[in-house]
Amino acid sequence: MLTVHTDFRSRMYYNQYMRFTKKILAALLSFSLSAGCAPQMVKEVKDGTYTGSSQGYGGTVEVNVTIADQKITEVKVSAPHETQVVASSALKLIPEAIVSSQSIQIDASSGATITSDAICTAVEDALQKADTDMEQWKGGESVSIRNPKKDITTDVVVVGGGIAGLSTALRLQQMGIDTTIIEKDSVCGGIMKDITSAAQIVSSGTKEEKKEEASETEEQPDQEEEDREQSEEETKEEPEPVITLKDDLVPYFTEESGMLEVFMEQLDGTLIWQKNDLGIPFENELIETQPYHEAVVAQYDTSANTVGQLLGKEAEVSGARLLYSTAVIHVEENSDGAVVQAKAADGTLFTVTCTYAVIATGTWDDGEYITICSELNEDDGRKLGGQNGYEYVSGNSILMGTGYQPDDHTVIDLFDDLSGLLKYGGVIVNTDGERFVDETADRQTVSNAILAQQQDCYLVLSTKGYETFRSHLLKMELDGETKDQISSDEGKDVFFITSEQQINDIVPVGRVIQEYEQSLAQLSLNDGYEDAFGRNSFKGNLSIENGIVLIGLSCFSTGNTGGLSVDTSFRVISEDGEASDHVFAVGSVCGNVLSEMDAPGLRTAWAFVSGKTVADEIGSVLAKEQLEKLLAKETEE
Repeated sequence: MLTVHTDFRSRMYYNQYMRFTKKILAALLSFSLSAGCAPQMVKEVKDGTYTGSSQGYGGTVEVNVTIADQKITEVKVSAPHETQVVASSALKLIPEAIVSSQSIQIDASSGATITSDAICTAVEDALQKADTDMEQWKGGESVSIRNPKKDITTDVVVVGGGIAGLSTALRLQQMGIDTTIIEKDSVCGGIMKDITSAAQIVSSGTKEEKKEEASETEEQPDQEEEDREQSEEETKEEPEPVITLKDDLVPYFTEESGMLEVFMEQLDGTLIWQKNDLGIPFENELIETQPYHEAVVAQYDTSANTVGQLLGKEAEVSGARLLYSTAVIHVEENSDGAVVQAKAADGTLFTVTCTYAVIATGTWDDGEYITICSELNEDDGRKLGGQNGYEYVSGNSILMGTGYQPDDHTVIDLFDDLSGLLKYGGVIVNTDGERFVDETADRQTVSNAILAQQQDCYLVLSTKGYETFRSHLLKMELDGETKDQISSDEGKDVFFITSEQQINDIVPVGRVIQEYEQSLAQLSLNDGYEDAFGRNSFKGNLSIENGIVLIGLSCFSTGNTGGLSVDTSFRVISEDGEASDHVFAVGSVCGNVLSEMDAPGLRTAWAFVSGKTVADEIGSVLAKEQLEKLLAKETEE
């Protein structure tokens, strides 16, 4: 009986306790909800939509603020000049915080502080136009926004995962140096991951130069024979000097940089490394191309992957730390190295402590032409240079003439499709209907010829050829509006010739057809036929009956010849002329090296040469420092 009674009392006390507790919790919850849901103080403001602006990191930030029932209901931000990867979370979170808090007092630590502050200031500017007391929008505690943070310690940070950056990183990893690559895109490779017909200088000597060197290594004659030959030579005219690749390249390098000598010294070793260690395949035959005295340029064999894709895959397995969809915010040097701050698209803030930083961002062009891959390269080299007082050299646009613009904001390089389209007519003409280039030539030759016309130029195709071209475009990663224009045949600068009445509307198509048919006839009579431009392949059929399509060719930019100044060791130079101890630059961001002129295969070769050379320099210095530390330790012991 006693046991049962005690158990009953225990349950009774427990039930009373639970009922009491529930009442307390219910009261607390009710109080909490009533406090949290209490209506915010009604602001005195006129309903409507108001615009405001402020200066951001890269340009003007504009906002549209919508007010309804005396509350901010929406904040739309336009910030096309901000670094999108860095600013993405701020562009999303700051407007949401303003709407939810009904305050412009936002404490943001998003990695894009300047952009965050600019949004708040622009909203304040908009609210002032709504005839309101600004103090009521600033009251209370600040709303705090925090992003996750991560610290990394590494030997070398490479900023940019294009060809130059990947060359640097892969060489460093090959030497056992811990390397971190920071890349804004979701994959590495830069422009070269999309270009399927790139070429590169692959020799430091022309054919004639190598013949001359070979003759010098032959067995030397005896003194008597040498004297006799010398006497005979004195009576002859002096032979013409052998023209070397170095002679050819003089106009393409700036004399003050002294980099032509560095390029020539490092080119052959870089090529051997490309072939043997990176496995980069080249086609067997050299390209006969201007301006070189002898052919020293080869196409990449991209039957499997583009060079950018190949190097991107190498980077994946190299052991390098890869931070994709991440943009550098700041680089700060100190006596021991550098600290690189970066932000990922997911908002993570990275602080990377390193001994050396290598800037391989490429260049941005703000000229009148669309820049290919412009959504990623946002003048990062200039911004990083400005933060640290590095000397920046202004340059001009690097133009290509083989583009097609289906709309005002998209450019596609046609050259990669050109070889496949030649069997469908495939000739390039100017507004007079004149052909002026061998369409089967290398990219730079075709582009230079188009640019030299200084007038509108067109790719002429049969209707079947255009359908093939359109089908390829629709498989590309383009926005929906652009694809709709292409699929509906309403793309910009596409003209359909289907009747005799249209034959001269754009260019004298009749002349083009006549000359094309003559070339076909000549080719059928003579297998070795080459026309005046060197082309020996003509297929397909161009005729009004089957329909002809003209595609207007557009100029586009691949960057700018300007960039950071470097010395002959690729160390970045400050505005006071001092070379950096811990920061290098490679590739096209080196703005004081290559001239305004361009030659086939040169810029690609420069990317590889500069990347490998800097990696070797860093590897040598780190090895020396390590040896000194070991010797010092042994001395102490």
